[in-house]
Amino acid sequence: MVKKVLPLLLIAGLVVSCVSTKKYDELLSSYAGLKTDMKYQGLENDSLAMALNKRIRNLRDQNISLESDTLQLGQRSRILETKYNGLNETFDALVNQNDNLLSQQAEENRRLADSLHARDLKLQNLEMMISEKEASMVALKTKLSAALSKFEGKGLSVEHKDGKVYVSLENSLLFPSGSWQVDKKGKQAISQLATVLKSHPELQIIIEGHTDDIPYSSGGSIKDNWDLSVKRATSIVKLLTKNAAINPKQISAAGRGEYSPLTLNDTKDNRAKNRRIEVIIIPNLDEINALLKQ
Repeated sequence: MVKKVLPLLLIAGLVVSCVSTKKYDELLSSYAGLKTDMKYQGLENDSLAMALNKRIRNLRDQNISLESDTLQLGQRSRILETKYNGLNETFDALVNQNDNLLSQQAEENRRLADSLHARDLKLQNLEMMISEKEASMVALKTKLSAALSKFEGKGLSVEHKDGKVYVSLENSLLFPSGSWQVDKKGKQAISQLATVLKSHPELQIIIEGHTDDIPYSSGGSIKDNWDLSVKRATSIVKLLTKNAAINPKQISAAGRGEYSPLTLNDTKDNRAKNRRIEVIIIPNLDEINALLKQ
């Protein structure tokens, strides 16, 4: 500032010596104005410098804050990127797992569909076999009824139930009282029965003997109703197997005694109904059983 004022004073001295007092006063006034302007300008420059420094400090603080924020954002970005990559890997794993599960489920569905289809075919075959067996037993019942028609209503009945054919013969049609020897009329009935059965070697035949509840008391080798019912059943078996076309392996005999009555043993007629031979004819179920075991 001093270096700027000295030239001005020199100029002022020269001016004083060369110009009039009025002119000199004007120059001094102008100089004072310039000096004042310079002072204000210096103050303004100082103020601007202070404002600029403050602005610089603020900007520096902001820059530091931004750098810190940028660092934090970078760290968060890396964390989020790591999480994102982890989620991607998890998602890919889940997609692969889901694809595998869907593939396994599809394969299981195919196996199940094949199994159901096989079971449907098996069921259809089973139903067809059962239907054929039923039809054959109905036809057999018709043949037996026709062959034994002259005995029906005389202590003989033929019935189809539960897939089997039952031929029931009262003892009065077959045996003398208290005996197990088949009489002439009974032999005729058994012969007619054998004529039909010989055409069906596939059938199983059970001969059951039944009595009433009156105790057997004729003595001899027969002790009770059990013995009598067995004896009568085996007598019928022996008559049937006299027909060479009937295989003894088809037939079995059983004595039921008094313990499987058709009705109460409370009247003479009811006891007569209970004293009987039942021929139970069973279809061969080997094919059906084999199919069920598959």
